[in-house]
Formats: sequence, C-alpha cells, structure tokens
Amino acid sequence: RISHCHTTLRNPNDRFGINTNCPTDGQRVVTDLLGLYDAFHEYADYFTVNWGSIAPELLSPALVALAERPDSKPLLLKLPADIPVGKLDEVIEYARRHQVAGFIATGPTQDRSSLVRSSQAEITRVGMGGISGLPVFGKSVEIVRYLSAHAPKDMLIVGAGGVMTPREATLMLQAVAQMVQFYSAFIYEEPCAVVAEALVDLWSHTL
Repeated sequence: RISHCHTTLRNPNDRFGINTNCPTDGQRVVTDLLGLYDAFHEYADYFTVNWGSIAPELLSPALVALAERPDSKPLLLKLPADIPVGKLDEVIEYARRHQVAGFIATGPTQDRSSLVRSSQAEITRVGMGGISGLPVFGKSVEIVRYLSAHAPKDMLIVGAGGVMTPREATLMLQAVAQMVQFYSAFIYEEPCAVVAEALVDLWSHTL
C-alpha cells in the first residue's frame, strides 16, 4: 500500500512521512528503529517518532545511529498534547543534541476536560484512551507557539491535532507553524473538500 501511494497518488509537492514506533526494551529499540528506517527509506521524505512512547535514554542510541548514516533523512519528534509546557525546553535541547529536524505538535490527549458537548455519563461509558480531533486543538496551538519562540530557527515545526477547518489551519500558521497536517478532518469530513477549502482560505489570507 505504501508503494502504491508513493508511486501513484502523490504529486511532486507532497511530503510523505512514516511514523515509527517499537517495543521499549533496550537494544531492540535500536535494532527495530533501524530496521523500520531501512524498510521504508526509499518511500519516506521524513520519519516520525512519538515522544514519550520510548524512554529518552533508550531512544538516544538509535537517534545517534540514524544521524551518522550517509543516507539519513529528517526525523521529527511527535509530541503528545499532554506534555507540560515547562518540559518543552528539555525536549528542545534533547532534539538539538540528537540532530532531530523538528517537531509535530501534537498527538492525542488523555484530558477529558475539553469534551464540553458530552455528558459525564457518556465520557465514563467511553472509557480511557487518547482523544484526538478538535478537543486537542487548544493544547496543540499552545505548544506550537512555544516551540516557534524557543526552538532553534532551523527546526521544522508542524502543526497538527484538532485542525478541522481553515480557521484552525490559519491559527496554526499564525502560531508560526511552517506546515500543517490534517488528520481527524479526513475521518469526519470528505478529505478532498477539507483540503480544498483550507487551501483556498489560507491562500486568500496570504494575498
């Protein structure tokens, strides 16, 4: 499927990213991440690792090994929506030290406080798990804004999480995200319509 998307569905302006993850037991982190990198290297423009899914001390040797490869491709850290702003400087320094190319902000949240349209009974019935879509947006744009102010200027910042309409995409760009990703909108809306509407709106704001 990845080969099909890479060769038939993309145009020259597309950027094709591969999100990687693996078990967190010592040496397997290095072995598994390098294996995934090799398997998908020809297809990917960049790779992503979810921050927090692998302990930083276990992830470090893999990032060092990837940075030393002559065919290295950009690697981004995808931050969770629940990461405290007070921890971001630590993450930025970690990324700089390991030659990480930038950040995707953000992934899902465990916080239920933003589910204002659901009753407590409904929230309890759904149970635990990550929440994506619009409830994530406030956290995501706050983190994008902090990263744009404090991360090195050569690091790419991609706004993601809760971008459902052109309004959210515009706010991400105003927070100085260099790129914006659409995820949940593709599930709840027709993908082509979402992207087309967003691009037209964003283009009109840059004229």
